[in-house]
Amino acid sequence: MTIRARPALGHSGKPDERGSSAYENEAERVTGAAPGWAADLPDELPPGRFVPRDGPGGSVMWLSDEPVDDIVHWWGAVQERQDDTGLRPLFMGWPDSGSAPCESADVDAIDGEEWLATSWEEYRRTRHKPRYDPGPPYESWPGLAPAPATIPDPEAAARRAVADTCPRLPQGRQHLGLVATARSADIPALAGWPGSATHMRPAVLSAVLRTWEDRFGARVLGMTGSMLYVSVAAPPTGPEQSVHVALEHLLLCPANIYQSFSETFPRYSVHLREEPVWSFWWD
Repeated sequence: MTIRARPALGHSGKPDERGSSAYENEAERVTGAAPGWAADLPDELPPGRFVPRDGPGGSVMWLSDEPVDDIVHWWGAVQERQDDTGLRPLFMGWPDSGSAPCESADVDAIDGEEWLATSWEEYRRTRHKPRYDPGPPYESWPGLAPAPATIPDPEAAARRAVADTCPRLPQGRQHLGLVATARSADIPALAGWPGSATHMRPAVLSAVLRTWEDRFGARVLGMTGSMLYVSVAAPPTGPEQSVHVALEHLLLCPANIYQSFSETFPRYSVHLREEPVWSFWWD
C-alpha cells in the first residue's frame, strides 16, 4: 500500500508553492506497508516510508527517505502534535532500525532499577576502570538517584535540547523518524536500535530510560550510529546528586567514562551538573 504525501511544507516550514501535483509528478510519496496508525501521520511530512517489522501490528516507525534540511523544525512540529497522533519524533543520523525490535511488553517485563543493581554487583567484581580513577564513592548499591522536588516541562526541555544539539552534530543533516509509542523511553526498544547491543538489549536500555523519564523528565531525542541523545528537564544540580546520577550512567554506558583518556568518574560527575542533554556511546 502506498500513501501519498499530503500538500507539504517546504524545508523552510512555509507552504510549498508547487502544490500537491508537484509531489505526484516527482513521486514524492510515503511508501511501505501501512500499519493501523498510518492515518495519524501528520499532514505535511517529507517523503518517507514505514520501517518493516515483524510482530503484532507491524511497523511502529516511519522514517524520512532522506536527511531533512531543518530537523529542528520537523522534530518540533511532530512533537507539537504527538498527544493527538500518538507519534513521537526522533532524529537519526544513519538510519538503522536493527534486527530485533521489541514490544512495550518486553520493556514492562524488565525492572530498570533491578538491572542497575545487578550491574553494580558486576562492576564491583570486575572493577573495569583505569588505575588513576578512584571510581564511584560507594561500597554498596545506593539505590536509584532520587528525583528532584519539581520537574520543569519535559517537552519544552526536549525542544530546547534539539535546537541546541542538532546544529552541532558531526553527522550533519539528520533523518526524521516518528515512532508510535506512549513513552519516549521506549523508542530504542520499539525501533530495535542496535547501538547499545554490545552492552545490553534495547529493551533493557528502554527500561532504564523509563526510570529517568519518571525521575528527571528525560526524553529520547535521537540516535546517530551508536550514539544516543537524551534531554533532561531536571538534571542534577549539586555534587551529591550528580555523583549518584553518574553512577547510573557508568553502569548503563561504561564507555562514556572509561573510553575517554581525559575522563575520570569524579570529573564526569561534575560535567553532569545542570547538563540538559545526556549523550551515550557504546563501542
